[in-house]
Amino acid sequence: MKRVYKFLVVSVIILVVGYISYKIYSGIKGKNEVIKKREVLPFHCLYSLNETQAGLKGIKKSDSYVLIFFSPDCDHCVYEIESIIQKADSFINVNIYLVSSQPLKILNDISEHYTLHKYPQIEVLYADYQCIRSVYGIILLPTTFIYNRDFRLTKIFRGETGASAILKATGSK
Repeated sequence: MKRVYKFLVVSVIILVVGYISYKIYSGIKGKNEVIKKREVLPFHCLYSLNETQAGLKGIKKSDSYVLIFFSPDCDHCVYEIESIIQKADSFINVNIYLVSSQPLKILNDISEHYTLHKYPQIEVLYADYQCIRSVYGIILLPTTFIYNRDFRLTKIFRGETGASAILKATGSK
């Protein structure tokens, strides 16, 4: 009876260790896949407010591309957007995309509230939440991705980031 009990205990321990090892391996593999997906600017799940897909063909050539994932009801996100608008003239040859999974009506209201049409370098985009998670791996908002002119990722800011830090990361004044 003791042998059977020992065998069961050892079997359970081996199964638990195997399961935990598999979960760790799967998590690392998934994280590496997300990192690889966002290494080159992935536009395939981003849509303009008129619901057309934003693609590399349609974007203005620039020295830097800034993607800021935000939520309109996030105070830190609002601060970051307001900080960028205050220094909008300093973002020379930089395209800024404010990306959210909120409904288009809300995103249109945000665009109108901040009169973003006055800033040709700033555009609000919509993205499906599942796409954001699978491609960019975002959990924390705001999260800012900086890409260079070759669409290569150069910097990630997690959490509230002021315009000055973004300007520095893009090589602007």
